[in-house]
Amino acid sequence: MRANILKNEFVKAKNFDIFARRNKIPKLPKKTEIYSVFGEKFEVKVLRWLNESSGLEIVEKDFSKDLVLVGELEGSSLKSRVNVTVVDEEVDSYNYAGAWNGSEIPAGIASYTNDDPMSTDNVISLNNGITSYDENYKDRWTNISSEHREEDYAGILFGRAGELEKHEVYKVKVAFFEDEKVTRPSEYKLQYYIKEEVSVPSDYANLRSSGHELDDDQNWKDIINCKISKDDRFDIFEFEEVSTFALRLVMKSDKTRAIGISEMEVYGKEARRKSTEV
Repeated sequence: MRANILKNEFVKAKNFDIFARRNKIPKLPKKTEIYSVFGEKFEVKVLRWLNESSGLEIVEKDFSKDLVLVGELEGSSLKSRVNVTVVDEEVDSYNYAGAWNGSEIPAGIASYTNDDPMSTDNVISLNNGITSYDENYKDRWTNISSEHREEDYAGILFGRAGELEKHEVYKVKVAFFEDEKVTRPSEYKLQYYIKEEVSVPSDYANLRSSGHELDDDQNWKDIINCKISKDDRFDIFEFEEVSTFALRLVMKSDKTRAIGISEMEVYGKEARRKSTEV
């Protein structure tokens, strides 16, 4: 921020218009812009959003109808506002697993990753947007090891705007990779992280040897009653929404080959206003 600028030189904060699902707290801006009398703009952090009507912290029941939210800003007395339109139509969200440019989160995670120094297998491949089945271009995570590994897991740690963040999710898509050394798991179960806090691990690729909370089986719960289908690339798991910082697929290896995954995608639901016919 420019030196020697005075608080009264800021005259306005950026406001927003969004749609929200009924009785669900939507994704709200983490940052906004404030504008000076000189025409300059500066990005500031939103400390919290309040219900303008009640002046209280927002809760899900506030979103039973349209409302206005007021954002308290870091280092400024100005307020940012969000005009919320509540709608009933829901569509798939963006891919919560997808890597963000310039941020390490969301991130692929795994209990173990192929440690052959000549291998290109890595957890980055779990969410880099590339689905590869090409023998000449192997974009994948695997658990290939000199000694056969009976079980491992791979998954996604969620975040937004560079910060860890819980997401409500209901769909996971997994593209398994198969060749002479790796194949689909013989058994698997989908799990979600249940603790209310999580930290960034020092080694996303080898959590089993890290002692990190993401490797503690007590911090995970099975997702049950999954509806499983397939398309030309992915196995698709759909289930009742869960709110979580992370998902993982716990897998048992085939007796003769290791496990390979090329890509994982994760989706929630978001509001979408119905189009109006003219």
